[in-house]
Amino acid sequence: MSFDVNHRSTLWPDEEAGPVLAAVAAAADLVLAGPDEIALLRGLSTPPRTPEAAVAAARELTARGPATVVVKLGALGAAAVSGDEVRRDPADVVPAVDPVGAGDAFAAGYLAELVAGAALPARLRTANACAGAVRARRGDWEGLPTRAELRAGHEQLEVSR
Repeated sequence: MSFDVNHRSTLWPDEEAGPVLAAVAAAADLVLAGPDEIALLRGLSTPPRTPEAAVAAARELTARGPATVVVKLGALGAAAVSGDEVRRDPADVVPAVDPVGAGDAFAAGYLAELVAGAALPARLRTANACAGAVRARRGDWEGLPTRAELRAGHEQLEVSR
């Protein structure tokens, strides 16, 4: 089971959501979370803001149950721990036209590569590429690239302003 935390504190206060979301994360095989969500799952007030801190937090969470933890770091890319494997992937440099949908695009790219049998580095690369492509266009899914666009590279991705 994969779990993209996607917590919204305006809908569910942290102090109520934290223990419930931590239990769900412990039961998942894969957890995708941003820095604030990682802190929430760990019961901490300070989110990991660097790739190194994200790796440490992901290692701690894998010890609680999930086989793989991916920390989405926005402009810094992503960090992942899967068993003994630790990977980091930088974010693509794209104009930030609209951030809506970038997290969902990241998850979609990661899961698409997971289902296709790709290794962890390729999963992170595709996830970051999808998130960057969506951020570069208005709308929450309109910028999602096709596999052909991903293979061709970002110079082929249309960016509307």
